[in-house]
Amino acid sequence: MVQKGSVSIIDATVIKALNNRPNINKAGANIQDKDASYNVKTGSDGKMKTTYGFKGHIACDEDGLITKAVVTTGKSHDSQVFEELLTGHEVEVYADSAYASEKTEQQLKSKGIKNKILKRAYRNKPLIKEDKAFNRVCSGIRSRVESIFGLGKMHLGMGQARYKGLKRNALSFSMRCLVLNLKRATTIKKELEQLQANYA
Repeated sequence: MVQKGSVSIIDATVIKALNNRPNINKAGANIQDKDASYNVKTGSDGKMKTTYGFKGHIACDEDGLITKAVVTTGKSHDSQVFEELLTGHEVEVYADSAYASEKTEQQLKSKGIKNKILKRAYRNKPLIKEDKAFNRVCSGIRSRVESIFGLGKMHLGMGQARYKGLKRNALSFSMRCLVLNLKRATTIKKELEQLQANYA
């Protein structure tokens, strides 16, 4: 694989805990996963959605191959593992506005990496025309990571934990990422073979 000059596209998804409701055993004790926690997120409909579980964080390259994967408890903010997801080979980083902060800006600047994180609007400080144009361009590239989560949840059950405990679910998440990479690599191989046939 050619690593020099690649990009990293970073994002996170919520993983429901195996026992995500406050179930009580015969002794009256709560049997929810103790390593999990509540994540509050605004849904596409604008409503607040609360999920008890974990968060799966990934970085992928422009070809859709996952380069790093980390699992945290549900309440962890996306930006807390931002630096851990960097490969050290990228020249640009793409992510949604949840990662936009002065801290991430400085982290990227110190490593000589171009910041392509989507601009965020603040109260009494809306996005200007240039920021909106920047977001439109970067969103097209950043969307690559969304398709990875979509495939993972649809075919591999990536949105639901199969075990209790952070370590077990982190290993399970990593294995699913490996499967997604094998699937993507097979697709890339077929595309290359088709290109070679076209120019033969």
